[in-house]
Amino acid sequence: MSDPTDQPPQEPHESIFDMGISPRPGGKNIRRSPGNGNGPPVGMIILSVAAFGVILIILAFKNSAPKQAPHAAPPVPVQITAPAPSATAAPAPPPPSPTAAFHLPPLKPRTSIGLPNKSSFDLPIHTETASADWVAKTIQLRHVLPDKTLVRTEDLLNHFSLRPMGPTAISRGVTLSTESIACPWRPSATLFLVSIRGAVAGDHLVSATLKPAIVNVARYKILGFTTSPDPGFSLPQPTLLPAKAISTLVIEIEPSIAASELGSIVWSVDNQPAPPVPLSRRSDDEPSDDARLAALVCAYSQWLCNERPELIDIELVAALARELSGGNLPANRAELLNLIDRSLHF
Repeated sequence: MSDPTDQPPQEPHESIFDMGISPRPGGKNIRRSPGNGNGPPVGMIILSVAAFGVILIILAFKNSAPKQAPHAAPPVPVQITAPAPSATAAPAPPPPSPTAAFHLPPLKPRTSIGLPNKSSFDLPIHTETASADWVAKTIQLRHVLPDKTLVRTEDLLNHFSLRPMGPTAISRGVTLSTESIACPWRPSATLFLVSIRGAVAGDHLVSATLKPAIVNVARYKILGFTTSPDPGFSLPQPTLLPAKAISTLVIEIEPSIAASELGSIVWSVDNQPAPPVPLSRRSDDEPSDDARLAALVCAYSQWLCNERPELIDIELVAALARELSGGNLPANRAELLNLIDRSLHF
């Protein structure tokens, strides 16, 4: 049996909770911060710094993201207004409107009237020029050829003051004159330029009728005018011709035999008969410039309408225009040649 004095002393086995006291500082499982020994634990500091950094990163990301208002309305397009033209600049002329042609009468089918059994035909007394202005503006402003249905040969002819140099008759101050010229597109035919001029003072009722020489004429045609022989078609006769007004037309006559006398024009003024004017072809007479111009206008208008493509082409129109070029031409004739030149190059 061992001596109790030889045994090591044993500490009492008591719980610190039962004793009601705090553990001594410096326990082996407790880590203290350096310094004064009273600061918070290092782990908590690290965690706090990390959490604060994460918050800063989240806030920075939210601030950098694009913000959109909820239910934002679509952007409104901005109207850009062109600056107003200066007061000194002349406004450009507006292009012609199709409504400008509303006053033109509707066209009816154009046919070669006056077959051998047609012994007479009432000639229209026409003084309008509206189609000439339409044709010019379309070519000059739009740089295109005009619509075919708006090209009126009769209007283009009446745009010019033409004086035939052939047989003439006068009644009550009204003058009816004619002139013949070889037809440029049909060598076997003859063109007759017919001009009726109003009196110097006063308006008069005028009527005129073509009386072809049936034995000498194969067919004839009034160029440009609506000449349908339909039963419902009729020309108002007589027509009031204002003072100083001019009515111009061209008749194409193809003879059946070699003959110079192709008929006559029977006419009246104020319902009183006037001296008839013969339609005679004189091949040895040099045509006047007015007759040449009338032939050019008829060829040009038919080319614009593509009315006789087998007879009238661009080379024919250009050749007729060259015959009238040069010299001191009146302004409206020079404008016509310039218009033809531009349209032939479209």
